[in-house]
Amino acid sequence: MMTDKEKVIKGLEHCDFGDFSNCDECPYYQSHDCADELKNDILGLLKEQEPRVMTLDEITEIYVEFKGDDCPIRLTNFDLQKIVMHMVDGVCRLWTGRPTNEQRKAVKWSEGSREVPDHRGVD
Repeated sequence: MMTDKEKVIKGLEHCDFGDFSNCDECPYYQSHDCADELKNDILGLLKEQEPRVMTLDEITEIYVEFKGDDCPIRLTNFDLQKIVMHMVDGVCRLWTGRPTNEQRKAVKWSEGSREVPDHRGVD
């Protein structure tokens, strides 16, 4: 079975958006609105690449945001146990990439989260 990304790539390789001579191998061929479905899948893949709050399983390159702070911090060498403790306390959250101010404002903090006056030492 193809991943969504593989399906989109194969669809783009075969689709001429109006010239239906190369449809047989396209994974969208059986769809009633194949071009619209392909465009929606492309949009979905692009949206997946936007920064978002991470789960613990996704931790590689990390941007940590402390509640009440203006700027997420990029962490490359960190003490995971301390960060996880801060996450549990609700004072920070991890992002998959550097979020914009609009993205940070759009994602609400969890209930019971609190601001921390000085966190630069991540202690």
